[in-house]
Amino acid sequence: MRYLLCIKLNIYSNMGNLYLAIITTVLYFIIQCIFNRRNDDDHESKPLKFLFRDCSIVFISVTIAGFFIDNAKTLIDEPSIPVAPLAFTDNPSF
Repeated sequence: MRYLLCIKLNIYSNMGNLYLAIITTVLYFIIQCIFNRRNDDDHESKPLKFLFRDCSIVFISVTIAGFFIDNAKTLIDEPSIPVAPLAFTDNPSF
């Protein structure tokens, strides 16, 4: 249970991903509405059910991609050359 709680806190610790997902989803929704109205003259418009389904897929994919990118930053930022340990490893001087 503690492991799942740590994962949940890690996902929401960076709210920038959530804001990015919301902004991307809203922009996708607006663009799709504009294209639906523009193509409405020639064809029947798509039902809103499909539009909301597509928006939810966009939101979930942007959120998951942001989560993976944040976790990959720790692998990329770590130096590949071994660094001396930060712990005290010599005999005490007293």
